[in-house]
Amino acid sequence: MVLTVQRSNRDHLLGAPTVVTISGWSIANMKIATADFTGDGLADIEVRYNMGAQATNDWVLVSTSTPGAVAFAAPALWAQNCS
Repeated sequence: MVLTVQRSNRDHLLGAPTVVTISGWSIANMKIATADFTGDGLADIEVRYNMGAQATNDWVLVSTSTPGAVAFAAPALWAQNCS
């Protein structure tokens, strides 16, 4: 699965997109949300992944962005076997 994130000013896209590749994940099993999960003022990405058998895992890609450069850490498991 490839996730692409790009900055905008609400009128048009700015700069080059940031691409995050996550091997072995299927977009059909994902629900994606953004929020500041770490309280640092930057938008992080949360992925709720359907593991089957009525269970999901919650993964967070923490923003490591700096002014002018969008970046994310590798996915970190935040909650496991949620139902």
